[in-house]
Amino acid sequence: MPPTIQRPSLPLPREVQEKKKRKLRKKRVLRTLLFLFTGSVGLALIASIVLFLAIRNQAFPKAWFEAGTISLQIQDRDGRFLHEEPAANDRFGTWLPGNQLPKNIRIATLAAEDHRLYKHPGVDLWAVFRATWSNVSSGRRISGASTLAMQLVRQLRPAKRTYRNKIKEMYWALVLQRDLQAEGILREYLNRAPYGNRVQGVQRASLLYFDRPASDLSLAQSAFLAALPWSPSILNPFRKYGRRRAWKRARRILKRARTLGMISQQQYLEALRDPLHLRKKPQRSLESIHLTEMISASWKKLPKTSLENQISTIRTTIDLRLQKAVTKILQKRLLLLTHRGAGTGAVVVFDHRKGELLAYVGSHQYFDKTKHGAIDYLRTPRAPGSTLKPFIYAQAIHTRQYTGATLLSDISASFLWKKGAYHPQNYDDRSLGPLRMRVALGNSRNIPALHALAKAGIPEVLQTLRKVGMSHLNKNAGHYGLGLALGSGEENLLQLTRAYAILARSGKSMPLRWLHQARDSLHRIVPNSRWNQHFLAKPLEQGQLLPKDATEIVAQILADPIARLPSFGRYSALEMPFPTSVKTGTSQGHRDAWTIGFSDRITVGCWVGNHDQRRMRHVSGGLGCAPIFRKVMLEAMKLIEPEKPVQPPQPPRTWKHTMVCSLSGFPATDECPGTVEEWFPPNHKHVHKTCPFHRKIRIDQRNGLLASNQCTHKDTIMRPFVLVPPAYQLWAHIMQFSQPPRRYSPACTPPKEIQESALSLQIRSPTHGSRYILDSTIPSEYSTLSLEVDVSRSVDTIVWYANGHEIGRKAWPYQMRWPLKKGQFRIFAATPDGKFRSSPILVSIR
Repeated sequence: MPPTIQRPSLPLPREVQEKKKRKLRKKRVLRTLLFLFTGSVGLALIASIVLFLAIRNQAFPKAWFEAGTISLQIQDRDGRFLHEEPAANDRFGTWLPGNQLPKNIRIATLAAEDHRLYKHPGVDLWAVFRATWSNVSSGRRISGASTLAMQLVRQLRPAKRTYRNKIKEMYWALVLQRDLQAEGILREYLNRAPYGNRVQGVQRASLLYFDRPASDLSLAQSAFLAALPWSPSILNPFRKYGRRRAWKRARRILKRARTLGMISQQQYLEALRDPLHLRKKPQRSLESIHLTEMISASWKKLPKTSLENQISTIRTTIDLRLQKAVTKILQKRLLLLTHRGAGTGAVVVFDHRKGELLAYVGSHQYFDKTKHGAIDYLRTPRAPGSTLKPFIYAQAIHTRQYTGATLLSDISASFLWKKGAYHPQNYDDRSLGPLRMRVALGNSRNIPALHALAKAGIPEVLQTLRKVGMSHLNKNAGHYGLGLALGSGEENLLQLTRAYAILARSGKSMPLRWLHQARDSLHRIVPNSRWNQHFLAKPLEQGQLLPKDATEIVAQILADPIARLPSFGRYSALEMPFPTSVKTGTSQGHRDAWTIGFSDRITVGCWVGNHDQRRMRHVSGGLGCAPIFRKVMLEAMKLIEPEKPVQPPQPPRTWKHTMVCSLSGFPATDECPGTVEEWFPPNHKHVHKTCPFHRKIRIDQRNGLLASNQCTHKDTIMRPFVLVPPAYQLWAHIMQFSQPPRRYSPACTPPKEIQESALSLQIRSPTHGSRYILDSTIPSEYSTLSLEVDVSRSVDTIVWYANGHEIGRKAWPYQMRWPLKKGQFRIFAATPDGKFRSSPILVSIR
């Protein structure tokens, strides 16, 4: 085989070589591009699969949705704004009722924020490309691509606006929309979006700016709200500039909604002409801060629950109109009492038929630092003065068979107890002698109340007081002694007034209700049992707490204007144009002034004093509180069923009325100068069938002395006299009552039984074991001790002895004033012949 001949290759033309090189480069570029495209698609596919799997297996943190976003709005009984307690994030928010999305709000929000919400999975790629192109071409950020899902992520998970955080937002937006769907995203956004003035959620914003729920908003109002989340601080509706800019943006939203076909041209034009009716910014009720602060504190202590079940609205039983009126009445009265040293006060009003709290004024001014107005004086224990007397008499009626006619002594007396002798005085330092219980209670006399307390028993009365809710009287009976009747303990106005409301209810327990209705974040009614309703006062036992008959007769006495004479006079501030049971009280030293009372539907309690218990200058319950009580009661009655006639307190149905002597309280006779009507239990038996005080006695006309049966009729005449028991004889003498002669006429032989009857003497004052301190600043002629004795029958003279030495002789009524000296003395009284003498008493003076 012949050998191959190698011929040298001829070089290609330059043009051919260049063309060939270009083809090779083009092939390489195409292969590279194909490789890159294939790789990108592969990577994108892999990334999509990974993202899909990640999203599919990713669950959003539930803690995001558990963060406190629900505030508490407190309203009065008619829905008027009182206060709003912010949520845990310090914002005010509530959710759409029933999670229902109002049509107009839906349209406006989608047009403003994300009209493709139902077409993308949470991230709108078209919006991303559009925003990227706009921002790159302009060289600055002029457009965003945030969907509602991405904005919701930003609300749940606030972070700085960086590209890295933007990618995270996109990721979580996909996760959220996968689980919540578009409808859930829109609902959550509307419940959480910021609308300015610390408000979040369209429902709360609608109530704030338009005073109506979101479901009632017009298209224009909905567009106005939809504009606010863009920049809540700049578009503040409560500022003129912000309101103008917000409406300008709202018009653009309406125009976009028309362009997108969400609304018609006619709807667009009508919305532009529609007035917004923006409301003024609501202000917190300063008059009710004490109550709303307590409600807010109690709300924060409620057990944690889901946001949907969290309480967001409280409607109280308070009437804001009455609350403001009561506060103004209190403030005006305190201005008039400033020169008397009165600093502050408190008032509470109940509808005792339902137990509803109508007004709660804890002080005259919450922010008055000088007078410590932030203290809630309704719940601050103070000395109650005479306000406990109705309950003492109710106990005496129940256990000691007292009636309104029971005779009680209003004569200065000494009472012994473990700490020594107790020498009480009446408020006016006067003694009114024998008083019927009706008059003693109506005039708020101290000494008769002490006698009633001693009879009823201090432990028993304390038990009664605690039963009606006076929990601060928690010490034993020995601690208070008989001073309990005059306010030796402490109780607060709220519980005292509740006790009077129980009197108004004929002794039946009264639940203290301040909560009218509660609703959760979805506006569903919440059972009241979920709330602690007893943070104002401890709950009481149910049923009959006080005897029905006793409370009814006490209420009837407290409403009797005649029973208040002479201490209060007619037509005072206590006498209302309708029947009202009322009681005043003044603590020792005029530190506290009280007036508490009730009509057939309203109970009012008032207190005036100082935060540091300083003395006021002669500010009594009648002067300090009675005018406040009167105006508050009149104002409350105007609001609560004003058209309904007021019913007076009725005596017990089974009790019978009898005409009695106004002085003795026994069935009246023709000799009684004054008679009154009084009620008695059906089985009541009078000690005397007729009045023993007013009698006609036979007198010897020749000498004016008592005539015995031995005197002839022509020498005698029947004359009327006032015969009072020995304890009241001195009082009768001072009052110049017509007293019968002390001796029988010598012209006639006295009755044998009078001649032979024994004589008994009993020292009435001072009390055995009394201890006195001699005040060196008082002149000796004024440092005296009153010696008084009861004598069973008339004698001419009584002789007084101290330590065996005669210190004085006195004719009827046998009283003498003995100058005090230091030492211990054994005192007794005797007849001049020494045949009869009293039991001695021991008195210590130092």
